[in-house]
Amino acid sequence: MFLNDSDTDARFNYSRTDMNVSQLFSFNLKYYVASRGNDTYPDSDNNAEGAYLLKPDSNMPHQFNYSDYLGCVEFEQGYYIAQWTFKYYDNVSDEYAYAKVIFAPYYNELIEFKVELNGIPVMKDGDGKDVTVDWYFYDFEANNTFWTDSNGLEMQERILNYRPTWNYSGDQNISANYYPVGSGIAMRDINSARQVTIVNERAQAGSANLIPNSIELIQNRRLLYDDNRGVGEALNETGPDGYGLQINARYWLQIHDRSTSHSMQRQQQLKVDLPLQYFFCFDYT
Repeated sequence: MFLNDSDTDARFNYSRTDMNVSQLFSFNLKYYVASRGNDTYPDSDNNAEGAYLLKPDSNMPHQFNYSDYLGCVEFEQGYYIAQWTFKYYDNVSDEYAYAKVIFAPYYNELIEFKVELNGIPVMKDGDGKDVTVDWYFYDFEANNTFWTDSNGLEMQERILNYRPTWNYSGDQNISANYYPVGSGIAMRDINSARQVTIVNERAQAGSANLIPNSIELIQNRRLLYDDNRGVGEALNETGPDGYGLQINARYWLQIHDRSTSHSMQRQQQLKVDLPLQYFFCFDYT
């Protein structure tokens, strides 16, 4: 299933002949450089990015790879489960994050991603960062359309740079296309019945097609300036050691053919929201 890790992304070829589906995709960690408030967005009050504002720097309105070097790839194969562990480094000594990709085709159609993001480094370059987890799907055409859930309920159609009730215009096209993702985000290929769905375990901000045919969710943010929206401080949370907070999250990817199988989004959502509870009783008589 795993093809290569070209120092930047982990590329996989998912194929299920029993479900008539095959899809090449890649996974990576990326980040946006946060605005410091001096980047002259034409339609902006020029506040910096902060707790209430998602505002990448206008001079760098694209993502960067979070890790300069994707160092170690470990593979473990069990009878039912295959697992790849990817470690992300700035250099050989500084581990920024690691991700585990778990594939268990015998009993689960979903591919699980466990991401542990260590404290976001900001002191070397003095830049705040929005760190995202990203999936890119090859030979896939989403036509700038995707769906996000509404507070864990029905899926709402989203179209890039479009609003159904008024004519959209603006220059902050990244934040304008981000939406709250409470439980899932999905895309459909217009040339086939393929659908890709990412189920997340907690509410996050997310978007799709900012890079065509990709999905991204914000794992964590660390910012160095206040956005003058009332908090009065930067979103710069640190632990007792002074480093940024470690944030762990899980995601589940389903790739399926809508003509032969159904979405497992709601089933997985229930497992996350209402996990199995264990009760024990002891008889002391």
